[in-house]
Amino acid sequence: MAKLENYISLHDGVSPTLNKINSSAKTAQNEMYEFKTAVTAAGTAAENTGMSFSKIFAGNLFAGAALMAINKIKDGFSGFLDTAESYSQIQGRLSLVAKTQGEVTELNNMIYTSAQKARGGYLEMAEAVAKLSLNAKDAFPDPKEAVGFLEGIQKLFTASGTNKVEQKAAMLQLTQALGSGRLQGDEFRSISENAPELLNLISKELGVTRAQVRDLATEGKLTPEIIKNAVMHNMDTIDGMLDKMPKKWSDHWQSMKNTAIQSF
Repeated sequence: MAKLENYISLHDGVSPTLNKINSSAKTAQNEMYEFKTAVTAAGTAAENTGMSFSKIFAGNLFAGAALMAINKIKDGFSGFLDTAESYSQIQGRLSLVAKTQGEVTELNNMIYTSAQKARGGYLEMAEAVAKLSLNAKDAFPDPKEAVGFLEGIQKLFTASGTNKVEQKAAMLQLTQALGSGRLQGDEFRSISENAPELLNLISKELGVTRAQVRDLATEGKLTPEIIKNAVMHNMDTIDGMLDKMPKKWSDHWQSMKNTAIQSF
C-alpha cells in the first residue's frame, strides 16, 4: 500500500491543477455572493427609504414623486442583479466549451463584436453560442464557428423585423433543432416565420425551390450541416439585407446595453 501511495504521489500531476481550479471557482462564487448581498441590501435600503417618505409625507405630491423615483432605483438594482447572475451562468457554460480562460475571454470578445454587428443582445447570443457548442458539437466543433453562424442568424432576424420576444423563441427552437440533428416540425415553422430569408438561403445552397425545402424539412433531411453552410456561405448576402435596414432607437439602446455588460 505504501508503494502504491508513493507512486501516486510521484505521478499525480492532475490533483494540484484540479485543486487550483476548485479554489478559483470557490473564490469567484464567494465574490459573486458578496456582490449579490451588497446589491440586495442596496435595493432593500431603497425600499425602506421609500416607505419612510410615504409615512412622513402621506398624501403629499413630493412624497409620491420621491416614492416613484425610489421604486425605479430598486427595480434597477433588481434588474442589475438578474443581469449579473445571467452573465455568471453564461460564463460557466462558455468555460465548458473553451479549453482555457484565455479562450473564454477571446470567445466573449467575439460574441460582443458579433452582437454589435448584428444589432442583437450580447447575453442572448452568448447563451445561444454555449448551447449550440454543447448540443451540436458535430456541426460546430469549434465554438468560434458557432459565433459566426449565430451572427448571421441574428442579422436575418434583424433584417426580417423580428421583435426580441420572437427572436428568443426562434433562437431556442433553432438550437434545439440543430442539437437534435435536423430542422423540422415546430422548429422549422418557427424559423420560417421569424427568419423567412433563411429558407431562401437554404434553397440557394441546395439548388432547390422553397417548396422543396419545406418537403425536405418534413422528411427530416434539413441537417445542421446544410443550415450552417446556407448561412456561412452567404454572409455577404445577409450583410446586404441588414444594410438596407435603418437603425432604430432600440438598436442604439441595445448597443449601449451590450457595451455596459461587456465592461462589467
